[in-house]
Amino acid sequence: MDGKNGRIYIDIDIDQQDMEQILHTPLPELHNKSWMDAYQQALQQAKKMSVDHPPTLIILTGGASRMNFTVALCEEIFPDVYVKRGREPECAIAADWPWQGE
Repeated sequence: MDGKNGRIYIDIDIDQQDMEQILHTPLPELHNKSWMDAYQQALQQAKKMSVDHPPTLIILTGGASRMNFTVALCEEIFPDVYVKRGREPECAIAADWPWQGE
C-alpha cells in the first residue's frame, strides 16, 4: 500500500507461454469459452450484424486493446476496414464522458 489512498500496486511478470495459457483457458464467466474465442466470436457477430452497413473504421478502446493480437484479429475479420487504437486506449472511454455530458 502506498499509505496515501490505500491503493495496492502489483508488479506482474508473465512470459508468452503464460499469456497464451491465460488467453486460451475456458472460463465459466464466458460460457466456458476462452477470452480469445469469446473475443473472436464477438467480432464475427459484429461483422454479421453490420453486413448491410459495414464499418469503414474500427476504434479499439479499453485496456485489452493494448494487446497487439486484438488489432490483428480485427484486421483479419474486417480486412477492408481501417483499425485504429489510440496511445492510451484504457482511458478512451472515461476521457470521453465529459464531452458526452456537455
